Amino acid sequence: TSQNGYKGYLLNMWIAAYLLRLTGSTADIIVMLQFAKGMEDGELTPLELHITKDLGIQIRMLDAASTANSFNGVIMEKLRIFQLTEYERVIFFDGDAYPFCS
Repeated sequence: TSQNGYKGYLLNMWIAAYLLRLTGSTADIIVMLQFAKGMEDGELTPLELHITKDLGIQIRMLDAASTANSFNGVIMEKLRIFQLTEYERVIFFDGDAYPFCS
């Protein structure tokens, strides 16, 4: 895997957050981020963290799970949204989705 393979998803996350804010959304934006097992750094750069914070995005880091590399593992990881029990409603966007309205 490429050490920069996550950057496309990161850009999508920033664009989605920007579009949500443009439509007037004041909702919390939480990203559950999981780097691939074996990535040496396993963290965002200071610039990436700065942009993410400026867009009002909260990052929740997940441990790299060995099962996440399989199709079923990826699907199971998406079920972690049910851990967001502090919220009454949750809208899930996959890494390649763009919101067009609030």
